[in-house]
Amino acid sequence: MKKTMVVSLESFSESLLYFIAQNNVLGKLSCLQVVCYNGRSILSNILSLFFLFAKFILFVITTFPLTSTYFFCVWLLKTSSVAEVYYMRHIHYWASGTQREAVRKNCSR
Repeated sequence: MKKTMVVSLESFSESLLYFIAQNNVLGKLSCLQVVCYNGRSILSNILSLFFLFAKFILFVITTFPLTSTYFFCVWLLKTSSVAEVYYMRHIHYWASGTQREAVRKNCSR
């Protein structure tokens, strides 16, 4: 399994470098479909890498459901600006009594 993954990544990087060298641009979708390296188009290499990544994510989720769910929720809280503001105002600052007192003292001035 690991050997296949390494070959796919190497094939993708070689194909991408070949495409950049031949066309000098990252290019349009039609160019990606036309240019071939090792009998495969650049687009198919990109799609195979995407599906490989999706398989890895599914493997992690099915193997460690609780851990991955926890990290997904943390990531969601950190990336969402509304959730981050809510977290900062309602959970973090009001978590302990000392923080609450510090906020009260600062606000009463």
